[in-house]
Amino acid sequence: MKKIICIIIAVAMLCSVATGCGKNKAAANTENNQDTETNLVESGAIILDNGLYVNSAYNKQKMTTVIGKEIETKGPHSYCDKGLGFGFIYVNTFGKIKDESDKIGGACTAPYSLMLFYSSEESDKLQESCTDEVYNNMSEQERKEFIQKINEQTLNIAGIFRFPDKDDNAKVQFEFFCSRFEKVEELLKYNGDTYYFGYTKNYSKMTLSEQEKSDITALIGDLNEFKQNIVIYPPVSREQEAKFQGNLNKFDADTLSGEKVTQDVLKNYDLTMVNIWSTTCEPCIAEMPELENLYKKLPENINLLSVCIDGADDVELTKEIVNDAKGEFVVIFPDENMKKSLTDNISCVPTTVFVDKNGNMVGEPLLGVPDPTTASEHYLEKINEIINGGK
Repeated sequence: MKKIICIIIAVAMLCSVATGCGKNKAAANTENNQDTETNLVESGAIILDNGLYVNSAYNKQKMTTVIGKEIETKGPHSYCDKGLGFGFIYVNTFGKIKDESDKIGGACTAPYSLMLFYSSEESDKLQESCTDEVYNNMSEQERKEFIQKINEQTLNIAGIFRFPDKDDNAKVQFEFFCSRFEKVEELLKYNGDTYYFGYTKNYSKMTLSEQEKSDITALIGDLNEFKQNIVIYPPVSREQEAKFQGNLNKFDADTLSGEKVTQDVLKNYDLTMVNIWSTTCEPCIAEMPELENLYKKLPENINLLSVCIDGADDVELTKEIVNDAKGEFVVIFPDENMKKSLTDNISCVPTTVFVDKNGNMVGEPLLGVPDPTTASEHYLEKINEIINGGK
């Protein structure tokens, strides 16, 4: 129930954006000139006039932090998402807590921001005390009050926001981002985008154990080093990412219900939509009810399959997520063939692809969630477009 409640909280917060930046928040002014590029170093990084480093392009092996430190893009404590245009390192206490517990979580709003939060034991107790039945029976006001209590026991410790110039949707997202942090500072300007760093040091409203106080104090002490180890690069657009090729020609995988499924599951349908997701992906879980709505609307010659890339690692959690959405579609755990031919080729979750009777790709993949509240309509439009011969 804990992870499900976290998703509800995230969606509720995104739907209640009403406040702008306070006096101690940075204003979203992207009309100023970007920091001037002055030198391209050997690694491909660019030194700006303000002395900070940015990367000329995303590199899947190594990149450079804003202070000029070279890191492994996919190292054990590195997080660099192609589509976001930035990454970071879980430095010191961040890495230690991440390795030893699940107290540090993340919420990503692609393609703009990523926020890291520290969840206290008090927050965990509140969430664990709220069963599906209890939450579903709450009034709207009671849910708001419950969510507020959890928010007060959760510290938004650090976050990064990329503000593309002349992006109206970014303005709304930035207001929400600012509302979650005690302070938001401009980091740099590059390639038409302005990057911000948000953080919170005040945890006076939280009910904490001595160990939790020690954790948060250490995290606050590491904020400056966290900021210095941010990685900036031009984001890879959805259009660029959608060019990847894959297929479902051959696989022999397990399902959430414990059965075996092969490529033969495709042969009785003219088109199959395949939604690839993860149990750690908030947007993936948020759109799950919409996938069930879509599944019920599909004509007989169209099918929907769900592929959970980490479902086999925690089957019970996967069942909880799917059951909470009342999902009746087949959920597959990819085997080695499916990993090599499809899931290893994607850069983010959710990614949705469409295949024919033989498992060959049809049309273009869709990256991310169109809209958690109307995703079924968007997917149905895409399906009709493919069936009618559109690309």
